[in-house]
Amino acid sequence: MAQLEIKEKEASTVIGEQIITFTIGKELFGTRISLIKEIVRFSEVTRIPRAPTYLSGLINLRGHILPVIDSRIRLKMKVSDTSDASRILIIDLYNNQIGVIVDSVRGVIPFEDIVLEKTPDVLSTGVDSKYIKNIIRYKNGNSIIMELSMETLCEIDPNSISLNRPESMVTEVIVENRSEIMDEIQLVTFTIGEEEYGFPIESVREILRIDKITEVPDTDNYIIGLFAVRDLLLPIVDLRTLFGLESLREKLGADIDILLSIQQDWRDQLKADVENRQGFLGLLDEKESEFIHFLDTLRTSSEEIGSEVQKLKFILLELYREAFIINKKIQLKEFEESETLLDKIEYSFNQLELTSDKLKHAINNFLSIDQRILVIEIGSVLVGFMVDRMQQVIRVSKDIIENAPSILSTERSENLKGIAKLEDGNRLILLLDQNTVFNKNVMQLLMDMNQTKGDTILEEKKDINNVSVSNIRQLVTFKMDNVEYAVDIESVQEINRFDKVTPVPRAPSFIEGVMNLRGSVIPAIDLRKRFDLDIVKHTESTRIMIVSIANTLVGLIVDSVNEVLRMEKRIIEKPPSVLKGDENTEYISGIGKLDNGERIIIIIDTQKIFSGEETDELLETEKIIHGEEEVVVEKTITEPPSVLEDEKKLVGEKKISKGKLLKKSR
Repeated sequence: MAQLEIKEKEASTVIGEQIITFTIGKELFGTRISLIKEIVRFSEVTRIPRAPTYLSGLINLRGHILPVIDSRIRLKMKVSDTSDASRILIIDLYNNQIGVIVDSVRGVIPFEDIVLEKTPDVLSTGVDSKYIKNIIRYKNGNSIIMELSMETLCEIDPNSISLNRPESMVTEVIVENRSEIMDEIQLVTFTIGEEEYGFPIESVREILRIDKITEVPDTDNYIIGLFAVRDLLLPIVDLRTLFGLESLREKLGADIDILLSIQQDWRDQLKADVENRQGFLGLLDEKESEFIHFLDTLRTSSEEIGSEVQKLKFILLELYREAFIINKKIQLKEFEESETLLDKIEYSFNQLELTSDKLKHAINNFLSIDQRILVIEIGSVLVGFMVDRMQQVIRVSKDIIENAPSILSTERSENLKGIAKLEDGNRLILLLDQNTVFNKNVMQLLMDMNQTKGDTILEEKKDINNVSVSNIRQLVTFKMDNVEYAVDIESVQEINRFDKVTPVPRAPSFIEGVMNLRGSVIPAIDLRKRFDLDIVKHTESTRIMIVSIANTLVGLIVDSVNEVLRMEKRIIEKPPSVLKGDENTEYISGIGKLDNGERIIIIIDTQKIFSGEETDELLETEKIIHGEEEVVVEKTITEPPSVLEDEKKLVGEKKISKGKLLKKSR
């Protein structure tokens, strides 16, 4: 009892201190309100691969990236879905801000109304006593509250580098690194699951399409086999499996099965309601269909997958239309007609099941069209990383890249070395460090697998085929009208997905319009038009390559970007003599021959795509664009944010004669 009185006295001397109470599972907890920076509603988090299970992920809070801990997992309590009552407590510990998920916030209690007791060694609630600082009791009641030790819950090392430095430290860093803030790095970004990742472009040797991969027995499940790249046998690692995710094929197949099961329950509910002659209680609005939403977000470059997706969507729309008609018949008490229409529902549902199986079959056979292999150099070893989908090649300023939160410095997540924040923090790119992805044993295994003609590769100043780096050209390849072209990677600033391009009235015929590149308005040119090819509709595969021509940034619209590859100069021939001296084909700088000459690549000099007169007209158009730039940017504020936004129409008074360029060649 004496100890209790001492505790009570200590509590009363904390002037103005309060306890905020909250629930985790079925238990009531509290913590000192001085530790709470703010309380926010639960929002979506960006998952961190291979991070501790209790780390839910990252959130963007007004421009700051914060780690979020799931207190239920940390306390080994039953985890349920978050609800409208769920909250994230923003905790301030050692100049680090950390989010803690709780099920609900109850209220605030002043210290004058409570007494503190020592935490017993064993708690009846089953919560580990190391997480409980004190037991709190009301002075006028028997209810107890467990005071949560946020320091233990968050496991913050006070000597670690803080995510959010004190203002004085920030100022000092800004002064010392002012020259570096304007530096940019170029990233190759890609998706794994729902998250976007990136490698610095200098660590990416090539980007390859997936072909036949030879399985290797008795290896870790994330090593899926060997891939033949010219004379090299390249070990291939599935990043999804490495990050603890199921394969993309398995994931999509399971999603389809779940959605089909939900649709089956919908069908059964409709049949039951018709038999009971009552209004349909299920979903009638196709806009709220999870299945249709899944199909709308399933992006693919495969014609086979895309065809089955469209068929499946049509069947679903027909099902909802038929259900709407049946429901109307029931409301009009036309019960016999409504029962007759159930035959149509049954037929459509059979078609739905059949087409779902066809979609899964197409995914199994053609998903590799969307996937890519990134060839990454790790020390003296080349490794191919298989990713779900390439996003883009992008330049970002170093000052928008934050260090990974110190809480992520664990063995399972040390491969994350930074986070790039784009679009006001709404888009996060997780930067991977290839040098820490594998341990020494795995690296030795990969080195043993990574061989060419019996010898390990990548001696100093040697490339994939033991060729001197000075004799290699690194190229970005792309297709138009089934002809493959390439440009030197040094001339490509970025590669982006196609979005809106606004026409420019009376602009030169080779200028498609203008586009917005993160606030800068630049001209966009359709190379199909430039090469006198038939104009086709833009697809999921369409890309815009950002290049510099005459010191002016220009977006080149191409059908698709294939890969980044390294080509020996000895297999690049000069353009045939018939093309020399013709200003319409002067842009061809060489012809690359791969696969014993079966694969021909036309190498383009971007500085010679336009004639001298056309380059002048391009520069004149750019002056017109910049003369109107304030108006353009002002309009984009009202549009939904995207990498390329719709722009206000600009007027140019230039006219050119269209040059005749090289048509389809092989």
